[in-house]
Amino acid sequence: MAIVKLAKKHTGMKVSAQGLFNNIQPQPIKSSALEMLENLKEMAERYYSGEIEVVDEFLQLYCLDEKRPK
Repeated sequence: MAIVKLAKKHTGMKVSAQGLFNNIQPQPIKSSALEMLENLKEMAERYYSGEIEVVDEFLQLYCLDEKRPK
């Protein structure tokens, strides 16, 4: 298993992604948000197992890669 560099353990306020996404209305938006939550969970699982490129995959999937190096 690869060693992944982690941030310091967070001790401040935290936000539950599950709670946040479950409270979204109306239903069409909620469905998309819950799908994004599943993608976030998969990204976390893969990242913490050492697959760091999954973060880049996620950023590309959600079109957040405009500053991605060529």
